Amino acid sequence: MAVIFLYSSISDPFRAFPQSWKEPRVETTPDRRPAEERIALVEQLGRNGHVLEYTVLGFLVYRSLWLMDQPRRLWPAVALTVALCFVYALSDEIHQSFVPFRAFQPADLLLDSLGALAGALVAALRFTKKKKEAARV
Repeated sequence: MAVIFLYSSISDPFRAFPQSWKEPRVETTPDRRPAEERIALVEQLGRNGHVLEYTVLGFLVYRSLWLMDQPRRLWPAVALTVALCFVYALSDEIHQSFVPFRAFQPADLLLDSLGALAGALVAALRFTKKKKEAARV
């Protein structure tokens, strides 16, 4: 969660990318993509980053719930995981609205929730399988 919060505090989260990817150029050469394609690539990497970081968070939150209680039912635990991650994503978006050059983006909430759902489902499948294997022994 701290990594997500720190990343959200950066005014220009794409500063790690080469400046040539972000500059709006019009020319096209055989070895370079048009500027619009490069900018779209950077935006796509940002969207994928949202899904990836919240997939990891969803997995870890579900794992924490599983270690605390080992939920008997799958779907309530998955729903609780997604709800907790959604609340954190909402607080993160509100936090971003106070960071210069950043804004509250509802689309990011959707991506974050989808990532949390994916992580929770992967964790649920993994830990449910572990629980069944332990019951057989």
